[in-house]
Amino acid sequence: MRKAIIYGFVLVCVTAVAFLTATPVERKIISSDRTITLAPAVKLTQVEVTNFPAVQAVSGTVSIDNLQVDSNGRLLVAPPTTPSVHFVGYSTATFPEGAGLLELSRACFAEFPGTRTCGALELALLIPPPPGPGSTGFLEGVSANLLGLDLPVSVCMSGSGVPHACGTGPFPVACCGF
Repeated sequence: MRKAIIYGFVLVCVTAVAFLTATPVERKIISSDRTITLAPAVKLTQVEVTNFPAVQAVSGTVSIDNLQVDSNGRLLVAPPTTPSVHFVGYSTATFPEGAGLLELSRACFAEFPGTRTCGALELALLIPPPPGPGSTGFLEGVSANLLGLDLPVSVCMSGSGVPHACGTGPFPVACCGF
């Protein structure tokens, strides 16, 4: 029993001496010939960069004229993916019921470039809805089905959006554009 205690005491002393003499952190590098070597400790060094060019004064103005803006002059970051139809106004030119849609669209285009006659469904779906024309009605385009053919025709609509027989006229044209 005495021998076991002495061997145990010697083992504890050898272990303690081994832990006290080892370095706490060592990096081991495996070289190409598969041997292990200890890497030197990395020492941080402060670096100062002194070869920057001198600061130069800049004056003048910059003009950028190829950017897209909306109707209010605000810069568009991305153009709209699908242009939407919007109400532009009523023509000052007036026409009787049954006038051809191309004639109505030409009047819109002459007064408001880039526009055409509004369709009935377009007017009904606009947000915000267009204001009344200030007269008893206006002309718009619709598609009428006659003998199985869809034919574009012009019809009258009241300021509240009710289609009606034109009666006395002529009437202005509702013009829409993108």
